[in-house]
Amino acid sequence: MKLAEASQQISKNIDIVKGYAQGSDLWRDEIQNIVERCDQDQEFQDAMDDLNRIQRIMSVFASETFDREDVFEAYLDQEQNFRLFSQLHDVPGFTSLQENLGHMLYDADPNQGNAIIFRLGDYSREVIGVAIKRAIKDGHNFDVAFDDYLFDVYLKSEITPAQAISYAKANVERHAFCNRIITSRPGSQEPHSYTVPNEVTEAYKDGGIALRQRVSEGLFYTLTAIPAERDAITDGYCYEEYLQLFFEMCDQPWVQIDKAHKALIERFNQANDVHITNSDGTDISMSVEGFTFVNSLTAKNIPGSEIFSAPVKQSLNGTIVAKGGFFSPSYPSNIIRDITLVFENGRIVDFDAVEGHKYLKKSIETDEGSQHIGELGIGTNPHLKRHVANGLLVEKIGGSFHVALGRSYKYTEYLGVPVIVDNDNHSDIHWDVTTMLFGKEGVIELDGTRIMEDGLFIGEEFDVLNRGWKAVPFNKRPEYWQKKYPGE
Repeated sequence: MKLAEASQQISKNIDIVKGYAQGSDLWRDEIQNIVERCDQDQEFQDAMDDLNRIQRIMSVFASETFDREDVFEAYLDQEQNFRLFSQLHDVPGFTSLQENLGHMLYDADPNQGNAIIFRLGDYSREVIGVAIKRAIKDGHNFDVAFDDYLFDVYLKSEITPAQAISYAKANVERHAFCNRIITSRPGSQEPHSYTVPNEVTEAYKDGGIALRQRVSEGLFYTLTAIPAERDAITDGYCYEEYLQLFFEMCDQPWVQIDKAHKALIERFNQANDVHITNSDGTDISMSVEGFTFVNSLTAKNIPGSEIFSAPVKQSLNGTIVAKGGFFSPSYPSNIIRDITLVFENGRIVDFDAVEGHKYLKKSIETDEGSQHIGELGIGTNPHLKRHVANGLLVEKIGGSFHVALGRSYKYTEYLGVPVIVDNDNHSDIHWDVTTMLFGKEGVIELDGTRIMEDGLFIGEEFDVLNRGWKAVPFNKRPEYWQKKYPGE
């Protein structure tokens, strides 16, 4: 593989770092060595390592720290602290299922856009590798944005707010060419010891607002979050068991679930008022009058599935008790456990957490919009029936609901279907907090009529949302499922 010929965008990035070499004695030799390798045939893994190095160099120059020898020395530490692509964690086993997931991510967009950014995080080498190789074969223009979490927080700990704005704007510009983002990241991020000043964090958010707006207004993305070993520990699973659960969640009877979703959406779209209770103390009411629900299967999140919309912003009243561990997007390596949120007229007026209270407080106090709700979602993946901390999986739990603290979606259509989901809540965050209903005497009422009892949907048309493949005739289930669950 020749990096210089992989895509137009990668070739452009190589030219950019070539220019850096002309004005920096500190970086010249390193850049020249990388550029020379980019014109040579390399193994895929070696090429990805060099692409990873190119991104780090672009980050250093964008953050205006290129003249600092300590930053250069940190960049050279590509083994212990700041691992390259080839040093990312492997997912043990599940080779064919990882390949299948890579193809699902690549195929999720029915329009097959040809300007793609692959966001690649830890545990994702095999999965995203499949998708990247397909993009090369198909001749798409693409770039690879490594989710270089530790190097990123290191840089942010070393820069000023003005430099943070420059750093963020460079990332926005890097995404300008794309019409699709494909992301595979870990379920949670590694803990770190770096301290990023609040003013730097805020400045970086301000500099990146244009990209967030593009995504919220419809820039197509497909996302998966592969469980990390720390996720399994957090949720009390052995790691292989957790991975098995994850990959089986990706392999559900999507045709039948799609049909059930449409029936469920019809019921929600006809309703004005939603009332949800459970035995943990949740008792929350809200209005969804004027909004419509989205049919979310696997086009944007893998695994799916859910239906979602937004409540009338000022309409929430009551209490949500969300048991289990959570990771706020503002503090992705700090656990928050057993959350209580109290609402009056749509605003959080009281809150608590058994663990991580200060991270909950900081998240809620991010801005005015983070004290209100931008989304109501109903989880429908029938293969997961217990709480987990993995942010992508938890919102999909069959027999659960979630509210998003912060930003509402701005979609006016979803996969070609007109939708109304924007309740005009603006925020720097969008954090899904999921509450279990299954096994918790959970009830959902629409205009006073029960549509769910004890976390199970009421009605034959929703049977697949309760039982998954068990609701499908045995001879129509995949061979894999027939062998693993022969008596069910």
